[in-house]
Amino acid sequence: MAEEIERKFFIHSHRDVQRLWERLAFATQKVLIKQGYLNTDGPTTRVRIADQHATLTIKGKRNKKTGAKPEFEYVIPVEDASKLMEMCEPRIIVKTRYELALEKLLQLEASPASAFKVIEGAPPVYLEVDIFHGLFTGLVYVEVERPEDLTDDRW
Repeated sequence: MAEEIERKFFIHSHRDVQRLWERLAFATQKVLIKQGYLNTDGPTTRVRIADQHATLTIKGKRNKKTGAKPEFEYVIPVEDASKLMEMCEPRIIVKTRYELALEKLLQLEASPASAFKVIEGAPPVYLEVDIFHGLFTGLVYVEVERPEDLTDDRW
């Protein structure tokens, strides 16, 4: 079992979306994701297909004190994921995920007054930018997960 500690930021303004698009040219990865939810009451159970890889993920409730959420993720055959996806209707979303290194983003911003700094000796931190399609077209959010070996209190 892994524990997930993440923060999500919804991008609301057109200006911020435009700035984000400009920076996505520096993304280290781009992948189309289709995911469906088998259960959203209690532990969330999700099936995901991304680049011909599939996973089944179960996420528990977030610990209010630590912010950690238990997460169980299993690789499954794509054929099984496709069958499970049929069971998810209508709770299916499609999005494109871009991975962007936080350090690169900070270099692009080049603001000495920035509140965000790369912690010396810390593992690299990546932003995941999700651009939604279909029913959720226009929804954009940025997610950052704390690396497991980062224990700095400033997180």
